[in-house]
Amino acid sequence: MRMSDQEQQETGTSRDDIDLSGYLRGKAPAAPEPHGWGAVKYYHETSAPKMVRWVIQHSGGIVHTATQATYVLLIFTALAIAGSVLLVAYSLRDRRPNISLPPDAKIILPPGEPPRLEKPLRPR
Repeated sequence: MRMSDQEQQETGTSRDDIDLSGYLRGKAPAAPEPHGWGAVKYYHETSAPKMVRWVIQHSGGIVHTATQATYVLLIFTALAIAGSVLLVAYSLRDRRPNISLPPDAKIILPPGEPPRLEKPLRPR
C-alpha cells in the first residue's frame, strides 16, 4: 500500500525511503544516548558524613578509612536492632508471679467461679 501524494508532501518522505532491513536482521539502530543530563547539586558535598568522620577520629587508630568506619556503623546498627528485639521479646514473655502458699492453705474450685483459697492469707 503506497502513501498518497498528499501524505508524501506533508511528511516529506515516502514509504520507499524508509529502510527497515536492519530490523529484520536484528541490527536495529541504537537509540541516541542522553549526555549532560546529570542532577544539579545545590549543596557542597563533603568528603565523608559526619558520623563516619567521628568514628575515624574516636576509634583510637583502629579505623583508618571511611569504608571501615561505614562497616563499624553498620555492625553497631545491627547489634542495636538485635538488642532492641531481645529486650522487647523478654519484656513481652509470659511472667507468672512466684507465690508460695503455706502448707495448710486449701484451694477450692466452686462451680462457675474462679478458684480461690478457703481462708484468705494473712500478711506476715
